Amino acid sequence: MQLRRSHHVGIALPLALSAALGACNSRKAERPVQESAGGNVASATGHAGTIPGATGLDTATGIDTTQQRAAAAGNAAESAAVESAGAANPATFTDAHIFALADDINSTEASAGEVAVGKATSAAVKSFAARMVRDHRALLNELHTVSSRKDVAPQATSDSTLLKAEAGMLDTLRAASSGPSFDSLYIAHQIRAHRMAITAVRGAEQSAKDAQLKNLLASSLRILESHLQDAQRIQRELGH
Repeated sequence: MQLRRSHHVGIALPLALSAALGACNSRKAERPVQESAGGNVASATGHAGTIPGATGLDTATGIDTTQQRAAAAGNAAESAAVESAGAANPATFTDAHIFALADDINSTEASAGEVAVGKATSAAVKSFAARMVRDHRALLNELHTVSSRKDVAPQATSDSTLLKAEAGMLDTLRAASSGPSFDSLYIAHQIRAHRMAITAVRGAEQSAKDAQLKNLLASSLRILESHLQDAQRIQRELGH
């Protein structure tokens, strides 16, 4: 059975985010170490910090501060997404909803990786982006196989919070120019996207009824957590 992307238009972060009630509380402790594309670009609450050079290119660092501000806006969008979805009850979601959620996450991450492969200048970032394409395409293929075997058609929910956040990140990457600032922007987005995806998939695993789907979500979590660790390491190496 071929999955239909048109069913995904409304998929949402709420799947997970009863589990995110705890994550929302833990965010307070994480505020001092919030990652961003430009160092002190944004706090964990999403408020912009001081950015060297008010507009355009910072001649001292070679960093495009317009793209730094886009990363700061992404931090704010993530915070708003978590807050708005934090009271959701994942028990109301079916396996069909979970298949649609996972399909959207993996499709978006693979697309973002393709953009970064073409625009990244850092060898480490380019290699990471290529891994994102491989891993998320592989997860997508597994998802399709399980969905077809179970004869479950993905079903969107009415809340599109997660979809909008992911689409915004992807649009920003597509519009950004190539260069060191893109490398920082992509890695900052990957950290945010994987944090949201981990929270969502963790909640989905708790809600899933089918044993094979649960196993797939568990293996996806391990891969997502590995991606997040690598993205955080690369961000430190980039000095942002």
